[in-house]
Amino acid sequence: MTKTELHARAQAVLDFWFGAPGSLKYGTNRDEWFKKDDAFDKAIID
Repeated sequence: MTKTELHARAQAVLDFWFGAPGSLKYGTNRDEWFKKDDAFDKAIID
């Protein structure tokens, strides 16, 4: 994996959890962080 690929993958993980910069979810707390949800858990794996 190249440094560029690693950076893109890391950014995708950050965007998944915290929202992409400029998105409505960016910088907000998300309910998904605090509750059990099988569908969300599956999305993490995918």
